Amino acid sequence: MYETFCNEIGDKINRENLINEDFKNIGKTHDWRKYVNDVFKHNWKDLTLREKQIVFIFCEQQADMEDWD
Repeated sequence: MYETFCNEIGDKINRENLINEDFKNIGKTHDWRKYVNDVFKHNWKDLTLREKQIVFIFCEQQADMEDWD
């Protein structure tokens, strides 16, 4: 089931970016990193890859819903 889940989200998750994420360089629009809770940001290096993927998916959905004129 987990493999299917990972295959469905495919290329959206760049494993290297999740492992070495830099929350200081957040983009202005449609950037999932804007939606990461400060607690997760602070503890990012301690999260497992699976936990990072879950946070990414949730935050990516939030960023995708942004409506800019």
